[in-house]
Amino acid sequence: MPFGVQLSKVTSDGVEFIDGNGCRIAIDELSDGYRSILSLTLELLRQLTIAYGAERIFSSDHTTVVVPGVVLIDEVDAHLHPPWQQEIGAWFLRLFPQLQFLVTTHSPLVCQPATTVFLLPDPGAEEQGRFLNEIELDRLRYGNVLEAYSTGAFGDVERSEEGEQKLERLAALNQKELRKGLTKREMAEQRELRSIFATTPHVTNGATLQAPK
Repeated sequence: MPFGVQLSKVTSDGVEFIDGNGCRIAIDELSDGYRSILSLTLELLRQLTIAYGAERIFSSDHTTVVVPGVVLIDEVDAHLHPPWQQEIGAWFLRLFPQLQFLVTTHSPLVCQPATTVFLLPDPGAEEQGRFLNEIELDRLRYGNVLEAYSTGAFGDVERSEEGEQKLERLAALNQKELRKGLTKREMAEQRELRSIFATTPHVTNGATLQAPK
């Protein structure tokens, strides 16, 4: 499991894990993220056992589940740390290769292993739901988080009002730099603002100023 957590023992008294620091932890003392994943996985195994029988669901080495099925999960990203959100899809596909997972999520990280993504409209909205087109899906699957949000699949994610004010101040400093230069104090302010908006090209009057690396 993430961060070196390993299953230690299963007894009639409970289930125990060992964390990355070597400490023994009961299952009910794990964080919400661990308990969310374990609860989901154990319930999935329970349902598959009921449907197929315990002797049929695992591979010969007991490392994967080999029976087919369709699994629906609502808000699969709930309680998950961002790296877990990024890994959970690939983890399911690797350990449950014959299952098809249909999940809802508010996280672009969860969508990276997806083969198709359907965009649900906002409640009360007039537009219809739709599948992301090929370019949008590729941007979501292979780009970074900023590129994923630019697809619009997760709503309009904008800067705070204070952030917009800082970006406008940076644009003003860039314009002044081109016209007549900056004072030492303004140059220091400009460097600080460029470090904040390091991934944003700074455009002023047709010229694009890239933040220094």
